[in-house]
Amino acid sequence: MFENFKLKSVNKKITEIEAQIVSNQKEIIRMEKKLSEIPENIESLKKILKITDERTQEYINDNGHDDFSNKIIDASLNRSAKIYYLEEDLKRIPEIIKSLKAELFDLEKEYKKEKLKEKVYSLTEGKQISV
Repeated sequence: MFENFKLKSVNKKITEIEAQIVSNQKEIIRMEKKLSEIPENIESLKKILKITDERTQEYINDNGHDDFSNKIIDASLNRSAKIYYLEEDLKRIPEIIKSLKAELFDLEKEYKKEKLKEKVYSLTEGKQISV
């Protein structure tokens, strides 16, 4: 009876670890995808920003400052901020991925240990074993 409880407990732990492993793997894939897309997004935003800045300057030269030019300038500032945050992500995400992979390694070690326990408990279920 006690062995059966141990086996159920180990099986529950294995299921939890499997879920954590899958979740961790998905997060690594998501982060790697995001990391691969960032340079393209930065370049795209820089091109848009350059064109917008040129056209804004032309508009201001022709019409002076007004609400419309201020809105365009605000949009440019937002794009500049977005570029900054993407560049920061570019620096930060590799460390996150490294941490996730280390966590995944630990989870896989724990999983193997629990699978071994499961095997021992299932082989010894209901038997008295002396060591």
